[in-house]
Amino acid sequence: MLEPGWIAGSAISPRPHRGPLFMSRTSFDPAKDFTYIIGLSGYTFGVAVRSDAPWKTFPELLAAAKANPGTITYGTPGAGTSLHITMEQIAREQGIKLVHVPFKGNAEATTALLGGHIHALADSSGWAPQVNEGKLRLLVSWGASRTRNWPTVPTLREIGIDIVSNSPHGIGRTRQIPKQCTGQAAIAFHCWARPPRISPGVLRGAPFADSHQFL
Repeated sequence: MLEPGWIAGSAISPRPHRGPLFMSRTSFDPAKDFTYIIGLSGYTFGVAVRSDAPWKTFPELLAAAKANPGTITYGTPGAGTSLHITMEQIAREQGIKLVHVPFKGNAEATTALLGGHIHALADSSGWAPQVNEGKLRLLVSWGASRTRNWPTVPTLREIGIDIVSNSPHGIGRTRQIPKQCTGQAAIAFHCWARPPRISPGVLRGAPFADSHQFL
């Protein structure tokens, strides 16, 4: 049985891990100052273009960016988000120059894409209604495997880009928790989250062995 207080923690998103990257000084080290207990969920990320766009695949979009440096624009729901960071990582690895256009949220970014003001949209399934209606074309998803809702769309890894990005969220607490209690806490969360409390699709069920797996 867990000792009182050991399960006390907080839901953790990737946001704290970006702090040291965008701030000159932080009071914590995300890799050393937290213990990550269990992963709960993540996002379905992907890149969409208008259905009448000339690019049928993501490699075609990247090829256009390589042939015309600094001309292909993409929107995200904001600067410094997982979407922005991943797109810049892709651009760096592919040796291309993409132009990032940050928006205040998905609604503005989707409207800009539909209106032809940007060429592509990187978002967390905010493009889903328009993709399902045939107004947008989903070129690639960023998960470890293809999505259930769009099984014909390849992942980044399938097209030769070794990146998986889903902005994982989970439960964690400060580093003071004894290592043996981390596994106990994960088991406790498993038991609590059994249906019907939480849908099986929500709980991933893989405890984080250490900080770097979460990162």
